[in-house]
Amino acid sequence: MKNITIIALFFSLTGLGLAADQPAKPTHPAMAAFQAKDYATAYKLWSPMAEQGDANAQANLGIMYLHGLGVDRSAETAMQYFQSAAAKGNGQAEFQLGLMFAKGVGVQQNYAEAMRWYEMAAEQGDFNAGYGIGRLFEEGFGVNQDDKAAVTWYRKAAEQGVAPAQFNLSQMIAKGKGGEKKDDAAAFTWCKKAADQGFGPAEVQLAAMYERGEGVTANPEQALFWSTVAAKQQQKIAERKRDALIAKLSPEVVARAQKSASAWKPVLSASSR
Repeated sequence: MKNITIIALFFSLTGLGLAADQPAKPTHPAMAAFQAKDYATAYKLWSPMAEQGDANAQANLGIMYLHGLGVDRSAETAMQYFQSAAAKGNGQAEFQLGLMFAKGVGVQQNYAEAMRWYEMAAEQGDFNAGYGIGRLFEEGFGVNQDDKAAVTWYRKAAEQGVAPAQFNLSQMIAKGKGGEKKDDAAAFTWCKKAADQGFGPAEVQLAAMYERGEGVTANPEQALFWSTVAAKQQQKIAERKRDALIAKLSPEVVARAQKSASAWKPVLSASSR
């Protein structure tokens, strides 16, 4: 079941978005309301759909309860919605259940159970699942640590536009891990794909790569631009880097970078639309 990433500022657990209400019509009124941060309207529209058994609506309400978006935060209620949607084969709900078990949110942390749900989500074609499975292999959580397997799963998800997977793949390539040849240019390319979607850690890393000239020609103005974008997402390390760059760059360069950063908006990957 196709999923849709709908916001630039990624959710706290992974940054991964909601299930599409109607795959052929991603601008369903409920989705449009959520994109506009009109959570009350999104909730009002999705609730009757969920009550009638719509799995996507149930998964979306689960995410709203999990993160307290327009409703009181409740991991228990989120779990109920996810379980109901997962019972119907909803890949996003299965992925979210995997996340909850991996993080121990609302349930006892259980990596084996997380892997089980991730694998079910992957079988449903949920692209986000590759990120979850890759994480478990990279960290050795509930499985034997295996960088090669992690890279394989990250790449599958990254090629489908999953920003956290793109960033983690970038990091693996930059370090030459998982059988990957160390390649700064390739690492930069994947990092930028994630940053372009609004993934904070990637924005921070991209600023550093521009400043140091890693995989790209050094460009202090771009370094300031990306550190400013990242700082808006409350990335503390980016705030420090932004201030340091401002102190040493000319007022003209600072003004250009800040103007560009203020107008910048994330661009969703094609697979997320």
